Amino acid sequence: MKKSKQNKLKKVLVVFLSVILALATVYFIGTGLMRRGDVYIGEYSVSEDGKTMEIRAGVAGSMGYIRSAAPKRDGDRLKLTFYAAFGGLNSSLGAKSVYELSLDEEITEICLFRGSEGYETIFAKNTETGQWIRVYGNIDYAK
Repeated sequence: MKKSKQNKLKKVLVVFLSVILALATVYFIGTGLMRRGDVYIGEYSVSEDGKTMEIRAGVAGSMGYIRSAAPKRDGDRLKLTFYAAFGGLNSSLGAKSVYELSLDEEITEICLFRGSEGYETIFAKNTETGQWIRVYGNIDYAK
């Protein structure tokens, strides 16, 4: 009788620990799959040939880091979506702040994901000079 109670207790303990481990794993990985809408671009530089741009990015909020940028071409626009670092809300696991973007000649705007607000144009290419200039406050609510 005593052995049966011990076996049941062990089974309950294993199930409980398995559930806790599964939840911790989902949290650990899941936070790294969240899109960040509070990213800012600090310094940037464009290569001599104009085919690449290096940007320094960070989060405007008091918590968190970014680990990757996912550029997506949409016509003449390059839309950037940044993702949070793995490991929790304030973890820096896999964090990165410098990103290199490949620029085609047809790209005239670089936009940044702003959550429910859509994409905000942050850089525009001067078609006459070919130089990239910073743009403020131009949000595309159509996403």
